[in-house]
Amino acid sequence: MIEVFLSAEVAIYEYDCTGASRKADALMPGYRAECDKRGRQGPIRRPDRPPVVWAPPSPGTASTLERFDGVDLPLRGAG
Repeated sequence: MIEVFLSAEVAIYEYDCTGASRKADALMPGYRAECDKRGRQGPIRRPDRPPVVWAPPSPGTASTLERFDGVDLPLRGAG
């Protein structure tokens, strides 16, 4: 049953994204018509990221065994 469910889910997304599916016959005709009417949008284009600007390193802080053990962390559920 899991395989049947997964193949149906994949067919839905595959047809919606590409307009074709190996299991397109398993989809309802109304759903296929809706996807066909909507058409293909093309690949998703993300905006270019700004260049990374590096700054000088910040000074580090000393560590202790207590900080490593998390002694200074707040307790869960403390209120």
